[in-house]
Amino acid sequence: MQRNTIPNWAQYALIVLCWSGIGGLYIPVGVAQSVPKTEDSPDFWSKLRLVLNRKAAPPTAQESVTERFEGIYDLIHREEIQLYDSLSKVGVTNWDRYQNIVRVTYDRAKDTSLNNNLNPGIKVFGWHPYWMGSAWESYQFNLMSYVAWFSYNIDSNGQHDNPDVITGWKNAGALVEAAHAKNCKVLLTVSNHTPEGNSALLKSVVLQDQLIAHLLQLLEAGNGDGIDLNFELVPPGLKREMTLFIEKLSAKLKPKYTLSLDLPAVGAERIYELKRLKPSVDWFVMMGYDYYGPHSSSPGPVAPLDSTMGTRSIRASVGRYLENGVPRAQFIVALPYYGAMWNTQPGAEKAIFSGHLTYRQVKAQFPTAVFQYDVKRWSAHFKTTNPTDQSVTECWLDDTLTLRRKFDWIIEEKLAGTGIWALGYDNGYPEFWNLIGEKFGADTLVAHHDAYIENKYFNLSRSIVEYRSLLAVAGIFIVVFLMAGMVVALFDWRVRDVFFQNKTLRLLYLLASIAIGLFVHAFYLYVSGKKLLEEGSLLTLGIGLICGICLTLYINYIFEKSRKNMP
Repeated sequence: MQRNTIPNWAQYALIVLCWSGIGGLYIPVGVAQSVPKTEDSPDFWSKLRLVLNRKAAPPTAQESVTERFEGIYDLIHREEIQLYDSLSKVGVTNWDRYQNIVRVTYDRAKDTSLNNNLNPGIKVFGWHPYWMGSAWESYQFNLMSYVAWFSYNIDSNGQHDNPDVITGWKNAGALVEAAHAKNCKVLLTVSNHTPEGNSALLKSVVLQDQLIAHLLQLLEAGNGDGIDLNFELVPPGLKREMTLFIEKLSAKLKPKYTLSLDLPAVGAERIYELKRLKPSVDWFVMMGYDYYGPHSSSPGPVAPLDSTMGTRSIRASVGRYLENGVPRAQFIVALPYYGAMWNTQPGAEKAIFSGHLTYRQVKAQFPTAVFQYDVKRWSAHFKTTNPTDQSVTECWLDDTLTLRRKFDWIIEEKLAGTGIWALGYDNGYPEFWNLIGEKFGADTLVAHHDAYIENKYFNLSRSIVEYRSLLAVAGIFIVVFLMAGMVVALFDWRVRDVFFQNKTLRLLYLLASIAIGLFVHAFYLYVSGKKLLEEGSLLTLGIGLICGICLTLYINYIFEKSRKNMP
């Protein structure tokens, strides 16, 4: 008697059936690969290597820095100085009352030995915004190397436009005296936050000479120790002018005064000749924040140590600067003392950015918030629901645990030190000062590799991040060999009978094949830098799915018809 089994041609057809969806899904891949590539456009495998190495694809030569990194260049410094300058112009002068500054008493006795408790191998840099008033009286200058008075502001005409702030600098003798007593140097930050202002200054030798002369006068008048440059939104094409200006300023300042240069999180190599500037600049201070904010499409950490998308993160930014010639011994990574807020209204699909809050404001407004931790990106976050309208507020910020991990990482990387935006944003809460003293105040700098949260160790997550490239390659090989083994096994009729013995199993295999195909398709688009849901991708994906479904239905019809004719 003839055995009731599936004929060979139908069995092989079912094998093809399981992968028909994938074949159709690769139509977008073929279309994408047929698009001509420019010389600056890397191929798929080059982009895959960049992803595995946690590096972003190189920018095209046609894009300017401000076009490619518009969001990152819209830094909080510019946002806040515009706000507080506008308040100053309408008569707000009592910043202590406006900010509700808390006085914390520390020993301010003069120390003729210029005692400083920082480890000699580390630098701690912090900006003191003028709008924080007398919050400086609570700063522990014995745990700082530099405090920068923020800021001498340059307007769209390339000239100084906030004289009240400079008056405050001239009258800041008590701050300077307290800092110097603890061997902490005081710098004056010079800010230029408009494309027009940067263009006007960098193209005019007269304006540059006037600015440098005025800065030297202010340093003498305020007993300052140097200048901190904070230029943002510099137009493309002014790289050489910027270099010449910095070299001119440095020549006037050295050797008496210090010069530090603030770098954006990404793209500074398109503005600054970093290798050439090494002799002119004492400290390169990377502003390691604003990775997520009003420019981002979803909530996320202000200062991610690593990134789930493999692109923008502190680790990636620092790596790029080191590759572009910034010496570790001159490289300071500044971290945020503020959080970013998002609000989601009932029924809304997307969270809307709602603003920034300082650490002290977050602690005061959300005293009962339960923090959760992203141990990959190392950031704290929480959500609260407004009982009135049921809207959800989401906040991302750093606390002592996440800052501890970033301090450890700075020690591990043997960088010059850390920075703070901004001093006073923790006013009334001493835990950050205690952490700086613990990590950087000892005779020996020690980085604790064992990450823990609430007594739970996360060595596994740290190891996964550290060996991500090796694990990714191993995973690819495992998947390939499993698939090859599956195909070989299907050539045995007994395996096919077990696998395809009923409709439910065949349906499951079909759905699994489509899911794998979708994943492969999405991964390809991600590595290639294409959007998953753009119009062309959706069209070709739809064609692939329709072809796969039609082929599946046809083969299944032939199979069922053949099965009915079996004895």
